[in-house]
Amino acid sequence: MNSSNATLNQYNLPANINDFGSNTSAYKEMLQLWNWNLNGFTLASIIGNPWGSLYDVNRYFYFNPLLTPLSGAAPQTITWFANSGRIQTYFSTQPNSPYNLNSQQLMQLTDQGYLADVQGFENGFPLVPTACPSYDYSQPTTKWLPFLTNLQGPRSWQDEYCEYSVTRNEKGQITSVMFTCENPEYWYALWQVDPATVLSIYQSVINPNVQLEDLYLMDSDSKPVINPQTGQPAYNPLNKWNSGTVTTATSGGAMHLTSPPNTLGAEVYLAAAASLLRNPPNNASAQSMICCAKYGRPYRNSDPHIGFVSNQFASAGLTISLADPVGLYIQEPQFDSFNYKTPDQTPAASFWQVIRGNAPDQILHAVFSVPAEKGYTVSDITINNEPIQWASQIAATFQIALRAWGQQPDARTQPVQMPQPCPIYTSQPGAPALPSLLALMDANLLTAYNNLFTVDGQVANSPVMPAPILKQGATVTNLVLQLANVDATPEISFGPGIKVTATMLSNQTHAIRSTGRLGEIMSSAIFSLEIVVDVNAPVGQRDLIITDVGQLVAPAIASVLTIVSPDWPNE
Repeated sequence: MNSSNATLNQYNLPANINDFGSNTSAYKEMLQLWNWNLNGFTLASIIGNPWGSLYDVNRYFYFNPLLTPLSGAAPQTITWFANSGRIQTYFSTQPNSPYNLNSQQLMQLTDQGYLADVQGFENGFPLVPTACPSYDYSQPTTKWLPFLTNLQGPRSWQDEYCEYSVTRNEKGQITSVMFTCENPEYWYALWQVDPATVLSIYQSVINPNVQLEDLYLMDSDSKPVINPQTGQPAYNPLNKWNSGTVTTATSGGAMHLTSPPNTLGAEVYLAAAASLLRNPPNNASAQSMICCAKYGRPYRNSDPHIGFVSNQFASAGLTISLADPVGLYIQEPQFDSFNYKTPDQTPAASFWQVIRGNAPDQILHAVFSVPAEKGYTVSDITINNEPIQWASQIAATFQIALRAWGQQPDARTQPVQMPQPCPIYTSQPGAPALPSLLALMDANLLTAYNNLFTVDGQVANSPVMPAPILKQGATVTNLVLQLANVDATPEISFGPGIKVTATMLSNQTHAIRSTGRLGEIMSSAIFSLEIVVDVNAPVGQRDLIITDVGQLVAPAIASVLTIVSPDWPNE
């Protein structure tokens, strides 16, 4: 429902996609999981980070449409180009730069993540100046930082919420490029409902030779890791068919997003963080705002622009929320504006195929390819009179979009927003360091996913699975809880009807991703849990409250598990 003075009935699936068929039990289960996911993302994003920051909490100018009536105003579309803004910014020709890559090298780097014949880029990306308040290549090199900074992965540099993989023939000509903006959260939930459906989609979209075992998460002994929630092997989001930027007959492809920043939860968190007014003036520029509020990476095409537009809503006195169906969407390429030309004058737009989602503005997955009977390849097509040698040339001609609602707040209940200073985080004097959640999941899953996402000793990402689902009357002993900034004996509560016994398993200090911020250095501890759910425990999403010895009671962490009846999902 999207009419005036009514709340949203539920969050719908991205692009209203239905991978199961209408009114099937699997589709209904998927809708419920997705609704819980989005509600949890939204509630957590509104709370902000009271556990490790000052001035980045209580983001009341971001609203939850499940709880706040909609005004009926049309959503506003926010767009940005799909090619990497950071690569273009840092490595193009500019004063004092030791790099000065030409346009062909920039496109090749965006496709591959390395340049074999350019010093400093042989194995990836070199160091770059710090981004804030603005980058400056005259800065002493002793202050430079890694370009990716704890954002490793098979397509980590493709960080504009669009990733792609290229197929070439034996001559090196491009025959096909697949583009995706599908969020990983959807695929974790889809796998939890039905792995066979995930396999079918992979086979139809990526390669008919994909096997179910190819998609399994494996342990250190190469054995499938079982998810006790389903009794089946867990999903590996970095499987060989969704990894890297090269597609072959035996591996490669881009089914969904894999770069650590490219998650839908992070996008909701960003929009909510940007709704806080800042002092110094929040309207100065997209760059000054993102350097102040630290809700994303400077110089991306996406995050600074999304944050700036979100903040303009708040500056106008409006509350904001991402519009349903919440998602990140590929837009149609601008074929005319960028002067696409084919050898036989066939319109290039005829080679753009929407595989998943809806054209023209809710595309989830698309392929640009030339049928073999045409006798030429994608590389024989020109863009602005330049032959297509790299997929990034195509990505530079289309945009990614999200939609946001902006509406007047209820003056009777909404506090007046006053500008705040830039946030102060845990590592800075004066900031809190209260216990906060890093992960709650099966012990074997946590170990396997941490191993999957660990690069050079640092956890570069975290799984975005649906929160654990516990049935009334159940006793659960397989879950572990990973917390930051906690002592050995915290009190842990999930609310009424749930008894928790926690035992510390380990304590360490490392770089992690926490509450929307990347690369924060903090201590973390892992606890094994015994959870006893009363037969009459209230059903629904539950918050987590952690009370540590000698500390104030930390704010509740929203929607970390869900209590259901014994008959769910067939109730």
